[in-house]
Amino acid sequence: MPLGRSGAGQRCAYRRRGYNTSAMSPTVANRALFVLSIGGAVVAGYLTVGHLNYLDITCGSGDHGCDKVALHSSAHGFGIPALHAIPTATFGAAMYVVLAALAFTRVAAGPALARKAQQLQLALLSAGMVVEVYLIYTMKYVIQAWCQWCLASGAILTLMFIISLVERLRRPVQTLGETT
Repeated sequence: MPLGRSGAGQRCAYRRRGYNTSAMSPTVANRALFVLSIGGAVVAGYLTVGHLNYLDITCGSGDHGCDKVALHSSAHGFGIPALHAIPTATFGAAMYVVLAALAFTRVAAGPALARKAQQLQLALLSAGMVVEVYLIYTMKYVIQAWCQWCLASGAILTLMFIISLVERLRRPVQTLGETT
């Protein structure tokens, strides 16, 4: 490419050569999803260890919203009696680990499996958003207390959902390395 080209002219030249110039390329989106899933796993893992009473969950100064939320039945097995022994955060940690594995699969697998991994990421994130809306509703209207760590996990999940949805809506399901 000749020197001196910049901006739109440079992007057009890259497109003619088959490069994806969008900010939300599959590679960028997948890397962001991987990093965010690791962050989500750390936050959910911290909450899980706290719920199992191996450490105290620090929730900032003043209000003890985390304690109130942790004592509510929804913090244990989503409030389902048969799952009460399992902290709800454990399900979140498992979801984030699976999402990280799917992000890795998109890089390491062939095109067909990579497409399936991308579809599974969006499906899992969609299900996670439904659960997150329920948990935030419960914090706001039932418990009437906020857990900062729970909100952080929800923010990570929401950002991941948006990235995955934007990636999917911008183009048909595409694997890393394919061009449009």
